[in-house]
Amino acid sequence: MFLGEVSFEDIKSPRNELVTAAACHLIAGSISLEEIQLNTQSSVPHWRAIINVGLKHRSVAVQEAAAIALAEVSRLVDCSTMVTR
Repeated sequence: MFLGEVSFEDIKSPRNELVTAAACHLIAGSISLEEIQLNTQSSVPHWRAIINVGLKHRSVAVQEAAAIALAEVSRLVDCSTMVTR
């Protein structure tokens, strides 16, 4: 996955909302059960952090992209621990 080539610092930068939204859309379109189960051995081990950054972002477009990504993840696994705070 090419998302692993982009630094997490660039993705979480507050002025890079297009990059953050694109990262969330890429996760939504490519996440698999295998990647989820690999956890830290995944090709993009910080994919959960990317979704979290997107959900907390000030831009509605980024929040929506992150919500779409989380919805795709929740189709594959139970995400109640990610959502419960």
